[in-house]
Parts: sequence; structure tokens; C-alpha cells
Amino acid sequence: MLKTIKSKFVFFSILLIMLSVGIPNYFLIRQFQSNFKERSELYLNSAVDMILYNLKSSMNEKSSNTIQQLIDNMILNENVHHIRIFNSDGKILYSSEHEYINEDIRIAAPDHIDSNFTQIKERTISLMDDHHAFAAFQAIENGPKCYSCHGNEPVIAFIDVDTHLTSPERNFHTGTQHFIYLGIVLIVLMTFGLLVLFNYFINKPLMQISGAIDKLKEGDYDLKLPIKRIDEFGTLNNHFNKMVRELKLSSEKIEEFHLEQLRRADKMVTLGEIAAAMAHDINNHSAIIMTRADYLQMQMESVGSMKEYREELNVIINQVQKISKTTGSILKNAKRIPSEFIDINLNRLVRSTLNNLEPLLNKKEVSIVRNLTWGNNIIRGNIEQIEQIIMNLINNALDAIDTEGKIDVSVLKNETSEIEFTVQDNGNGILSDDIEKIYSPFFTTKANEKGTGLGLYIVKNICNNHNAKIECSSYSGKGTTFTITFKSEKRN
Repeated sequence: MLKTIKSKFVFFSILLIMLSVGIPNYFLIRQFQSNFKERSELYLNSAVDMILYNLKSSMNEKSSNTIQQLIDNMILNENVHHIRIFNSDGKILYSSEHEYINEDIRIAAPDHIDSNFTQIKERTISLMDDHHAFAAFQAIENGPKCYSCHGNEPVIAFIDVDTHLTSPERNFHTGTQHFIYLGIVLIVLMTFGLLVLFNYFINKPLMQISGAIDKLKEGDYDLKLPIKRIDEFGTLNNHFNKMVRELKLSSEKIEEFHLEQLRRADKMVTLGEIAAAMAHDINNHSAIIMTRADYLQMQMESVGSMKEYREELNVIINQVQKISKTTGSILKNAKRIPSEFIDINLNRLVRSTLNNLEPLLNKKEVSIVRNLTWGNNIIRGNIEQIEQIIMNLINNALDAIDTEGKIDVSVLKNETSEIEFTVQDNGNGILSDDIEKIYSPFFTTKANEKGTGLGLYIVKNICNNHNAKIECSSYSGKGTTFTITFKSEKRN
């Protein structure tokens, strides 16, 4: 029922007005009524006392005509309405209305006298139902002077006197009604006035803001609320306009960023096509090198002087095979062929990769600290891609070190039996503002001739493909640590 602010405001405003107007008026009217009632009862008591006194005087004279004449004289008072004297049977003995003499009081004045009036001993005064007269009722008690005529009955008769309200009393009752009507009119006017004020100062601005929010939800960032008022709604409109301007700027930046992402995606597609073409050409050249190397290996068996070059030739053949695998991986990715996942001994793969990088490490005079636990740390993955991760992270560490640096490489199991591969260097480090950007494509902090910004982007994607987590911690000038966490493969 009271779901809206408007309905609540109207309801509680009416309630507050009724309480603030009605309660004081109620007590004021009650006080006036009490005062006028006391005055009317005093006047009526005086009238009844005077009638009773004159009645006793007339009865002492033993003249019934005198009693009727007394009643006729009393009725001449404009405030006296009715005077009736009746016996215990209800028969009217004397009356200001002669036509009711000898009639039953119950017929002459129905609902005016209590049916058990004979049981009433005390004088009673009440306001008539029509609120135009007060009525007094009293038993006329027998006395010693009346025994000769009325015997020993305790009550001779009963008297009923009605008095009109005086002019001030009538004006008061009329004024009371007018006062009530005036209070109702005042409540209506105040309610209507508050409703108009609410609509103008509160409801209208709220509806305006609500409509603006609906337009904003539809994407209208050019709307602007008026700031003509200097109240709270004026301030709210001003803040709303600022919010819309900021949302518009944010929307433009998001759209610009989205377009940039689309351009980058298109660029990546183009680069992928170029990489696939290059991989195809490299494969052709690698095949020629591989053929020549195989021929030299066969000749080595027959020419003894060439045997001293056997180890170098094996390295060449091994590296050409790896080039073929790398280009094959590029071609597979270009054709969207899923990579084959196998069980990999990570310790063995790291040792093999470090051995292949030994000449490069010696050239830069960088020492390798190996912390490879004994045993089999088996992970599930693609061996070429995991080797690519190792190569990229160590190459990045080498690029971050000038000379005579140190690289710590470790493969360990953590508390949850997950395998962690860590590469830590003491190079230049990464700025804190750049940490979140290093996995973005084409982002690099290296010189142009050293990197393309794709290495960590590829590493991140390979980690995602292997359900692995990569973390980086770095301090500028102190070095960088990359940790990749693999889920270990439990062996039966």
C-alpha cells in the first residue's frame, strides 16, 4: 500500500495534520461543553427548585387551579420548553400543554421518561437526544403537611421540566459544528497544499532524475539535468551531470581500447600467417641442413680424422631437429591442430635445455645455480611447449643481466605436492607499473633489437593451455623471479 515515497508522504502528512489539529480542538471543545453543561444544569436546577417551591405553596393552599396557573406562568419564560406533573401510573396531572392532561406520559413523550421512573429518587438532568434542550426529572416527595391529602405514600407525583438551550448555548453548539467543519476543511487544504509542494519540490525532481537514469541505461550520454536550483536536488543534478560526463569519457576509452584490441587481433592473425609461411621456409632450409649433416655423419665413420668433430656434429643435428619441432609447432598452431600431451620429466627436460644453452651462458659469463631435486617430477604437457617456456624465461634472464650475473633455476615440490619451476636472476628488474603489462602482446622493456614483446605472451598462453599458474616478482635494480606452478601427475 505505502510503496512509493509520495504515498508515504501523503499518509503521514494527513496523520500528522489530523493529530496536530484534531487533538487540541477535541480538548478545547470538551472544555467548552463541560462549561456550558455546568451552566445549563445550574440554570435548570434553579428553575426546578423554584417550581417545586411554588408547587408546595400552591398545595398548601389546596388549590389545583393554582398549580396549573403556576405552570402556565412558568412556561411564559422563553427558555422553559415543557413542564409536566404525573403520578406513579404515568397519568399527566398538570402540563404546560393542556391537550396532554390526563394522557399517559409514555404516549405524550415517548422515549423521554425512563420506563422505571418510579425507582428514581434523585433528581436527574440530561441533554435531550436532539441537543436542543436539557431535561430535569425528580420525584415530588410526600411531607407531613401533605399527609392529610395524600396519605402516607412516600412520593406524591413526578415532575418533568424541559428547558431550551439559551442563545449562547445554541451559538456554542452551532459553533462547535462549524469548528469541526473548519478543522476538516483545514486538514483538506493543508493536505492538498503539502501534496502540491511535494510534487513541485520533491516528486518532480525525482521523476526527472529517474527519467534521466532510464535514458542513461539506453546509452544516451549527452543528456544533462538543469542546475537552476541551489538546494539538495540542484547539487544532486550537478553530481549526476559529472557522473554522465565521466561515463561518456570511460565509454569512449573502452570503445577506443576495444578497437585497439581488434586491430591487435587482426595484426596477430597477419603475424600468424607470416609466421606459418616463415616456418614453412625454415623447414625447407632445415631439411637441407639435416641432409648434409646426415651425410657428414656417415662420412665420419670412414674418415678417422673427422671423428673428433662427432660431438659438435651431434649438437648441430640435435639443434636442427629442435628447429624443425619449433617450426612444426608453429605450423600446427596455424592449422589449429591440437598439441600432443605426454608425461614429461621436468628435471630431465630442464637439465637438457640448460646443457644446450651452455655456450650462450659462457659467452655472457653468467653462472647457473641448479636446484633440481632428485627423483621424477612428472608433469603432463607438450614437451616442445614446455621447453619453449624454459628457453624464453632463461633468455629473458640473460637479457636482463649485463655481465657476470647469476641465474638460479629450480624444480621443487611445494606443500600441496604441486611442482614449481622457478627462474631467478639478479638483473635490472622490472618497474612495478609494468608488472601487469608484461604478458601483453608486443609489450617489452628491452631495446628494439633485443625483443618483440611476444616471449612472455607466448609463455602465458602455454601456461593457460597446461592449466599452470605463472607468477612474477621483481624489484627494480635487484632482479626478477618467475615461478610456474604445475599440477603433478600421480603415478601408480
